[in-house]
Amino acid sequence: MGLSLVHYKKFIHRDLHSGNVLINNSIDSTTIADLGISKPIDESSNKDAIYGVIPYVAPEVLKGGKFTQASDIYSFVMIIWEVITGYRPFSDRKHDEHLILDILNGLRPKIPANVPQDLIKLIEKCWHQDSEKRFRTSKDKSSFDNLVFELFKLVNKASRGEIKFPENRDTSILTNKINNQAIYSSRPLTPLISKALTLQSLKLNSNVIADILNQANDSKEIDLDINKM
Repeated sequence: MGLSLVHYKKFIHRDLHSGNVLINNSIDSTTIADLGISKPIDESSNKDAIYGVIPYVAPEVLKGGKFTQASDIYSFVMIIWEVITGYRPFSDRKHDEHLILDILNGLRPKIPANVPQDLIKLIEKCWHQDSEKRFRTSKDKSSFDNLVFELFKLVNKASRGEIKFPENRDTSILTNKINNQAIYSSRPLTPLISKALTLQSLKLNSNVIADILNQANDSKEIDLDINKM
């Protein structure tokens, strides 16, 4: 079962990551698995408990929003990134509230320079910060299926030694060694999300306070200048 079919049936996967994608010898048998927490679109709520793997969870969900087909697309493109680079996203980072906060602030994995422009455009459209601007399987189904087919056909050729796809990997995207606290199995994320949102709030408040203090200092300097006149 492919993502476009899941969405065509008006369902949301809600826990899509590379560990839930099964690839056999044939490209046609690639299957999305583990639909245990999937739900129909109209049953998704922001009150649902959030499970998943942090790098594959869309920012709006990490912000406390509900899962949507657009959040599935975000998850899917992280798998695309993993396939074309040979690395798991953010494997050099501890998967904690600080990574969540960075993702909320727009952090995405680096796209290798040698990736074709058409694929770069697809990736950037799929992980757009604004979920409304992401690629939609229901709207763009044929082009989506064609791109996925061509991508996995390329991977299959590489596995058979027909092309040297692995040599195209850009090692600069992984600046440090793999972090032993990078967790790629699904787990409850709500506690970490709460911590991240608290950090975000504290940072915003500290910035506001800093602005107020700066404005106050500027006012004092103006008063001093006036008194000297």
